Amino acid sequence: MVELSNKLQSLNEILYCLKAKSDNFINPWNLMRMNQPIMVSAENMFQY
Repeated sequence: MVELSNKLQSLNEILYCLKAKSDNFINPWNLMRMNQPIMVSAENMFQY
């Protein structure tokens, strides 16, 4: 459950960054956050 919450938070941060640049100005600090990889552990990848 914690892993799903972390993934949801990461996706929400990406959406926030995309909405934050709506004034046609790209903030380099927001881009740094967007370039962080979303890591999934191999052991939990196929639990569906």
